[in-house]
Amino acid sequence: MDPNVQVPGNIGGPAAPLGGSTNSKLNSKVLIVVAAVIVVVVGIFVLLNSSSTQQSITEDAAGAEVNGALDSVASPAELIASSNRLIEDASSLSTDRTLIQVQITGEEDAETNDQLVAEFEEAIENGELTPDDIPSVRYAGSSRFATAADVSSRVFADASVLTRLVIVNGGSDIDMALASGLINSTTSVLLVNRNDMPAETRAELERIAGDIIARTGGASTGIEVIAVGGTAVVSDTVHELARSILEQPTQNKIRLGGATRYETAVQISNHLYSGERGDPTVVVAYIANADSYADIMAANNGTTSPVLLVDANSAPAATSAELCRINVEHVIVVGGENAVNTSALEGIQEQMREYRTRPDTRVSCGEDNPNFYRYRDLLSLAGETRVETSVAVSKRNYASHSGSAVLVSGFSAPDILSAVMLSQSQGGLPLLYVNNPNASSATITEMKRLAALQIFVVGGEAVVSQDLVTELRCAQFGGCTVTQSRGRSDR
Repeated sequence: MDPNVQVPGNIGGPAAPLGGSTNSKLNSKVLIVVAAVIVVVVGIFVLLNSSSTQQSITEDAAGAEVNGALDSVASPAELIASSNRLIEDASSLSTDRTLIQVQITGEEDAETNDQLVAEFEEAIENGELTPDDIPSVRYAGSSRFATAADVSSRVFADASVLTRLVIVNGGSDIDMALASGLINSTTSVLLVNRNDMPAETRAELERIAGDIIARTGGASTGIEVIAVGGTAVVSDTVHELARSILEQPTQNKIRLGGATRYETAVQISNHLYSGERGDPTVVVAYIANADSYADIMAANNGTTSPVLLVDANSAPAATSAELCRINVEHVIVVGGENAVNTSALEGIQEQMREYRTRPDTRVSCGEDNPNFYRYRDLLSLAGETRVETSVAVSKRNYASHSGSAVLVSGFSAPDILSAVMLSQSQGGLPLLYVNNPNASSATITEMKRLAALQIFVVGGEAVVSQDLVTELRCAQFGGCTVTQSRGRSDR
């Protein structure tokens, strides 16, 4: 009842005559009191309801504000550009980072690296840089499938730039590691199960297809839809579904999967470095232990060279034959003796000599065997952990990079794959592994060398806790007031 409407003196009956009896007057007084009570009660009810409604509106508005903040987080490219501007404005830092990629036959330029660290520390002391200049940004989902879709949707908001879409089984660490070799600045990678496509993956494929149509007026026909691994890990049904959602012609549906992981690596190398797809005369190749997804992915980030697989003590013939085909001069061994020992390297050399001397072989080999190098030999890196290996790769592949880096658990293949996608979508960002909850001194020093103001975190709190991110940032900046990461960090 509206409290502003006047209540009649007699409710429900005929109107009382003016100047009526005493009983009539008494009844009128009672009715007036009752009416007044009703007015008060209704008023209180409306007031409470209005307050409740207002509270609900306030809560909705707050929710909209939060969502708006999430949606307004700048793109990775904008964040990187912002950090680079801050670095350029810091007079203590060298804007001309002339340090080139470590030469294959050279040693780490330790003096230059130390100088870069010292310059960063000086900029902090002078107040030219603070950890709150650019807070870290986290990419994460409720599952490995959701995390990959989250990264894809945010770094490829403009899906029309895509030329390659890779699907890989989200439960196969090695296949995911090999898939990382296919990633470049126009490649999205999404995770599937063998016989079904998770809802998050399908939604991202549909978003990509819709965005391309919206931007270009029609479906693109220039996207390779690649399944990594055989039908035992990604069924043809799932592969075909991905192709059909993206409306790609049948010839764009490609499977790279051999009978073994070694052969799958060779197929990927053939696809990327064949005469039809590019210059096959690459001078550097990487080899990594076939069981170490972390080493394979570290090698694949920031290089345009093939990554082939061996066992700890031996090398499969397929790997040696591919090294012959691409005719490399140098081979970088990722990992230490426990990962790839001398026996495996000697096995490659022997097989290559055999291919060279046997007239009946179908493998054509160059005149000389390649030279082998380990990261620790090139970079004087103490230690054999995957965290330290990622630092070594960063030093080699990102010797002249500055301003940003990606933190990811070195023990989560799906997250590393998503991190490589984020990295390569931006033209290449250093990938630093962490071992939650421990902060590595090697990682901290590398963050200083890189002057990594902008930190991207891939994976949820369970694998890279905010406490660890804060600890690394505090150590990097020599203080302990660090802004919490922004973005969808609650997922």
